[in-house]
Amino acid sequence: MKKIIFTALPFLLASGGIFYWYHDNYGTNDYYTKINQAGTRTYIGEGAGHKVYKYRYKLASFNACGEELDIDFNSRKDHPMKKDAYLIVHVNHKKGVMGWEEIAKSQLPKKAENHLN
Repeated sequence: MKKIIFTALPFLLASGGIFYWYHDNYGTNDYYTKINQAGTRTYIGEGAGHKVYKYRYKLASFNACGEELDIDFNSRKDHPMKKDAYLIVHVNHKKGVMGWEEIAKSQLPKKAENHLN
């Protein structure tokens, strides 16, 4: 029995450490926001022989509990995002915004929706 415990213990500790590291570096919390302002067109660099621009947004966002977080992110392409679109934004506490996607207003949690309207 001791042999099994001493064999399994290092594996369990390593697995726990890997899980913690992965969650800390790649895990996200979901926040909800609304595009209520025009983004700022920002020069990113050169690509394929032409200048590359993206739109930068600085918005207030709210999680499902209604807690606020100011976020800063870029559009994916060189055109502004739809005005009054609702987004779910995936935020990592170390790296900031990891991604976002547009959602319908009906998908907003009630507490977040109250702050966004």
